[in-house]
Amino acid sequence: MLPNEPCIVSDEVREVLDRVQKQGGKTKLTDLITAVDESGEGVHQPADRFEIIQGLIEPAFLELFKKDVEDRKNQKQKEKREKGEPGEPSNNEPFDDDPFEDAIPDPIDFEDLEKEMKKITDAVAKKKADAIQKALGVSQEDYDAYKKDFKIVEKFIENLSKAFDAVIERRKTYQRKLRRPVVEGVVLSPARIATAVAEIKTGNMDSRAMLDYEEREMIRTRPSDLEFTLVCDGSGSMKGNQKEIMQRRLAIMVTEALAAFQERIEKARRGGDKISLDVSSEVRIFDNDDRVVKPLGVTLTHKERVAMHQQLRQLRENQSNNEVATFEGIRSEQFNKDRIEKLQKGDVKKVILFLTDGESDTSAIQAQIASLERLAAGGRAADSDSLVIAGIGFEGGESVRTTYAPNGYYAESFDKISDIFEKFLEEILDKL
Repeated sequence: MLPNEPCIVSDEVREVLDRVQKQGGKTKLTDLITAVDESGEGVHQPADRFEIIQGLIEPAFLELFKKDVEDRKNQKQKEKREKGEPGEPSNNEPFDDDPFEDAIPDPIDFEDLEKEMKKITDAVAKKKADAIQKALGVSQEDYDAYKKDFKIVEKFIENLSKAFDAVIERRKTYQRKLRRPVVEGVVLSPARIATAVAEIKTGNMDSRAMLDYEEREMIRTRPSDLEFTLVCDGSGSMKGNQKEIMQRRLAIMVTEALAAFQERIEKARRGGDKISLDVSSEVRIFDNDDRVVKPLGVTLTHKERVAMHQQLRQLRENQSNNEVATFEGIRSEQFNKDRIEKLQKGDVKKVILFLTDGESDTSAIQAQIASLERLAAGGRAADSDSLVIAGIGFEGGESVRTTYAPNGYYAESFDKISDIFEKFLEEILDKL
């Protein structure tokens, strides 16, 4: 269409357009909708323009659309009649293709609208799921299941942020303190107010009554590694009940909190602080055997999140309590010569936290704890705080208080278990 030339349309369309134009008066509808004032601003507000379009133009479009649908139906019925019954000769050429058949999409029949819309929404959902699969390496369903549990524990993770920041502040290479007396500074020193008044009265106008920041070198560099292993209960009594859900959410809380701690450390490093501390997390399950569901490391990838969540959602049938297998697994994998030396020097802080609902071999567990503590203490009496082995029990696991004493705790609900974990972790962090 060229400027100042009429748009060539069919007679039916022209009739509808002329009728619409009469409703709008002498002013052309396009001029009415797009009118601007001398400053170039639109005469009509967006809402008013939309109301004009909705009141005048959309009904005309809908009328023509319905006519197209009806014409299409009639055309199909006509073609069907012309083709006749199967086996009858037809006057139509079967190979006479229309080169413009796919140029413009056919209007959708109203009775097929819901079906077609479902196809579109399904295609969009599939595209979104495929994008998540490609970007994160996990399925949309598994990602959503993990996210649902994460949202429930997110508030508890945020509660630990102050404890994380306190550790980072203690670990900074340099720390700023308001302690240097200056003539012009940040704040007036309460201890020097009287002295300043006396000096000013004698004519000394340069009294050092203000305080400014000075950098003080920090020497707290041990331990340089915090390793946290969470051991979940995979016994048969945990499967298919509230305990299973509570345990799964705590595992998310632990791993996400420690990952957030490591991210805070990395952020401080990017800001120029040389912080000699890395935080690693690990999740294992004890049942008949020992299983690693999230390997020990400073990262927490989406694949690791989903893999851990899947296994904690699908505990195996008819399993027993074999904590000893997990103790032996941790010992064989992690208590090598180098790691033991670092534990003894205080370069590594290792925490092993068991979750359980009871029915465990107390004497066997305590023997394993004593053995690992002796290794961490260099064969002496277990007086080192480089290794902490603790337990949290719930719904039937009251014996955990004595089995893991002095680090045995009992929780009656998820709120309680999260509170216990927060306090437990804060005590660990307070010594870093």
